Amino acid sequence: MKTEVITKKKRFHRYFPTKGYSLYWILLAYLAIGYFYPVIGLLALVCMIAPVAFAVSRGRWWCGNACPRGNMYDRLLAKYSPHKPIPAFVRTRQFRIFMVLFIFTMFGVQMYFAWGDWNAMGRVFWTIILVTTIVGVTLSFIYAPRTWCS
Repeated sequence: MKTEVITKKKRFHRYFPTKGYSLYWILLAYLAIGYFYPVIGLLALVCMIAPVAFAVSRGRWWCGNACPRGNMYDRLLAKYSPHKPIPAFVRTRQFRIFMVLFIFTMFGVQMYFAWGDWNAMGRVFWTIILVTTIVGVTLSFIYAPRTWCS
């Protein structure tokens, strides 16, 4: 008699309640207030400079502990994400370089036309944060919560 072994592929799922403070409200408040007061968009510089500054001495501490967007992914979206593995190409050097160049090109072109007007420059930062957040949320519902962070 033949014995068949049926192997079932285990579904990737790793949701754990997150310790620490809920910081995602900072992102939501930033997006809401920045819509009406574009100059608030300049506060995005904090979330662009801080990870680099902390990386010098503490590695990716900012990303796991203080990033409002990462906090949103961990606290809100992790509950609803399918937790599928992130596609390998997303982590390749070529893809990362492409994304950085693409985002900085879009940012640079918009800043060129906005230069000198604080509201317009704030709107550029706000728009970058809004668009990348929408992309990140979408990827969270397709793959894993922190796919954008990858």
